[in-house]
Amino acid sequence: MASLVTVGLFGTQTRTATLVAVHALGETHAAELARIIGRSLSRVQASLDSLERAGVLVGALVGGARRV
Repeated sequence: MASLVTVGLFGTQTRTATLVAVHALGETHAAELARIIGRSLSRVQASLDSLERAGVLVGALVGGARRV
């Protein structure tokens, strides 16, 4: 059976990997997610934006960084 990240359960592999990592880490930021899931920062930021617009994640600015 394919893993959740492989099949892109939440639209794309990047979105799925992002959600799995956020769930595992709790609060985090885009650069940390990009490093952990092995995707570019811009792809992770686009995924986070999409997930926030869909109401799946909530982000907040803390200092100069957006945390999710």
